[in-house]
Amino acid sequence: MTAGPPTPTRVLVTGASGRLGRRVVAALRLKPEYDVVAVGGTAESGSGVLPRVDLADADLVRRMVEDARPDAIVHLGAAVGARCDEDPEMAARVNVDGTGVLARSLASRGQTRFVFASTAAVYGDGFSGPVAESAVTAPPSTYGRQKLRAEELLALTARESDASFTSVALRIFNVFGPGFDASLVERLRQSTPDRPVELRAMDEFVRDYVHVDDVVDAIVLSLSVDLGMPHATVNIGSGIGLTSRQLVQNLSLVSPVYYSATPGRPSLSVADIGRARRLLGFDPRSSGAVT
Repeated sequence: MTAGPPTPTRVLVTGASGRLGRRVVAALRLKPEYDVVAVGGTAESGSGVLPRVDLADADLVRRMVEDARPDAIVHLGAAVGARCDEDPEMAARVNVDGTGVLARSLASRGQTRFVFASTAAVYGDGFSGPVAESAVTAPPSTYGRQKLRAEELLALTARESDASFTSVALRIFNVFGPGFDASLVERLRQSTPDRPVELRAMDEFVRDYVHVDDVVDAIVLSLSVDLGMPHATVNIGSGIGLTSRQLVQNLSLVSPVYYSATPGRPSLSVADIGRARRLLGFDPRSSGAVT
């Protein structure tokens, strides 16, 4: 008797209707080794779609995991932006408590993997060069502080699971590309003489711009790689810092860019992606669109 094909890894994706989530779901559905369950997915998500779940409701979150029976979770759902500052307690129930419940619920299922979309905001912007995962964290925003607390919960859950549950926190830098219209890259691309983009500290505002397709690749790679440890934090960026002046110059090679320049304080946020290359085999080729 010949053995049949291996059973696909069942992956639960939260935030599946979001700008990143839609692309992650689409990428995973192209891979036969994955059986995708999209939480809050859209019609384009295909089969295996669950209704949006309030991540602040612990009972609903636990029931969702019980019903979906995943082998892995890609956790993209979050309260972001102004919501975190307007109602930090509500945001914490989603970003911190909800992540913890998801992780513990998955850990109870045995040999599982949790991939978490964290943020470069956990570092702040006071460094003089690329920042490694070992750097001191100093998140200046409510959102960054909550993401860091969620990372700590993941690490604790992984340590307590006797290696059956492993987790990866991807500290994602400045994402650009389709769907990310609010990014500086896309706003400059869409600028017009009547709607210039205001840029501060042209030579001292430095950012690491990573294409959404590279972020998707990192997420997919994180599902199957052997971590060699219960929990890993990994920077996801291009590894290249661009000043606003350099960004404008690069984009202007393709089409006109309209902006106004004003003074501002120095600010640098650039990823050291050495660990991502070594651990994930990450190669941010698509990010070269601006570098």
